[in-house]
Formats: sequence, C-alpha cells, structure tokens
Amino acid sequence: YFKFFSPFALKAAIYLNFFGIIWHFISPETFVPFAENIVRTIKDSAGGRGVSGFAAEPSFNSITALVQIVISYYFWKNNKISSSSLFILISLCLLIILLTGSGTGYLLTFFLFGIYFLSQLSFKRLLSIIILLPVISIIFLNSSYSDSRGGQIIKVLFTNPSVILMDGSVSERMLAIEIGYRSLQLNPFGNGGGSYEKAANQVNDKFNLVNKYENQGITGDRGNRYLKDTVSSFSRYSIELGLIFFFFIS
Repeated sequence: YFKFFSPFALKAAIYLNFFGIIWHFISPETFVPFAENIVRTIKDSAGGRGVSGFAAEPSFNSITALVQIVISYYFWKNNKISSSSLFILISLCLLIILLTGSGTGYLLTFFLFGIYFLSQLSFKRLLSIIILLPVISIIFLNSSYSDSRGGQIIKVLFTNPSVILMDGSVSERMLAIEIGYRSLQLNPFGNGGGSYEKAANQVNDKFNLVNKYENQGITGDRGNRYLKDTVSSFSRYSIELGLIFFFFIS
C-alpha cells in the first residue's frame, strides 16, 4: 500500500499533527473548544496525562507519530525524502510523543529504536550507545517529563521492571489482551458476533483476571468494565472471531 502514499501527504500529516500538539500544549483553553468540533471529547491533561492534539487520547497521537516515523524511514530508504527531511520529520514526531506523555508511546518508541539499533549494531554504534545512553537518561530523569505517566513507566522499566503493571494504563491494556488470549484457549474458533460480554465473563470466572490486575495496578471498578465492553480490538475480535481474526490480519 505504500505506493498510495506520497512524501507530501506524510509531511502534511506530521506538520498538522505537530501544530495541534503545540497549540494544545501552549493554550489548552483555546484549543479544546475548537478541537472538540472535530473529534470527540478531548481528555484533560491533568494527573500526568500529556496533550492529545487532534486526537481523543494522547496515546492515539503518540502511536500515530510512531507510525509516521516508520513511514518516514521507509521513504528515506527509497530515496523519496532527503536525510535532512528525515531528521526534521523524526524530530517532530519524537517531540509529539514526548508531549503526549503516553506510557504506550514511550514504551513502543523505546522498543522500536532499540530493535533498530540492535539490527544495525556495530562496534562504532555500540560505543555511541554506551556514551549517549547515560547522558540521555540523566537529562530525561532530571526533566519534568520524567514525572509524566510515560516517564514514570520508563523509570520503572529501568529500576524495577516487575512492577511495571502497577501503572493503570498498562494494566488495563494487559487485562484486555489476556481476556482475548484466554478466550482463544477456551474457544479457538470464536464465540460469534456480539458475544463479547458473555465470553469475557466466562473467561473471568475461570481465570479470575480482574482480581489479578486490580491487585497490580487497575484502580476502582475499571477492571469490571472490561467484562462488559472493551476498547481493545484484539480482545473483541479474538473473542468473537477466534483464530479466523488472525487470517484477516495476516
């Protein structure tokens, strides 16, 4: 499908995304009333949550920016954009991810660049990582962004990875994924359309998943909401379609 994309469309999308993020960051009182005419309710950036720009959730925008980084790299490898353009586009996308404060965005960005550097590893690059990583870590840990939801997850990832599920956002995503996975164990060929609530409760009765994740990070009654409905496509389609779902995405 890459043949249907153009460098112009990519740049326009990134610039528009960046404009929305900066506007939201600088002047939320003027941005939110305007943006809510385009997207559904914009969530408040209080409590460690970053800005979302033209998206309903900060995590949505962070993942969009991450995909745009991958597409930018693809265009650069195929000589459709210059090295300077690649640097500018990736810098804008990384700034977008930073300002969203999204734990999902931070983690996936960390893993994406980690996988890239490992695939390109040489002695020179390894030496660069050894030199730059402590410097970047110190700068990040002493910045205000280390106190955001994403920043706290990164700090925990380095200091005590076993408690990463104490972040409610991560725990909720893992709960949704495990509901889908356990449903596949019970019924590999799916339960049919509209069966999510019934199947999710059956899974919870057998594996006690809500209690497991509430003990680790989900607060209040948020875990029980996933027994009625879900925002996870993986969970819903794994339950309803079973293994057939994986044929659709393969």
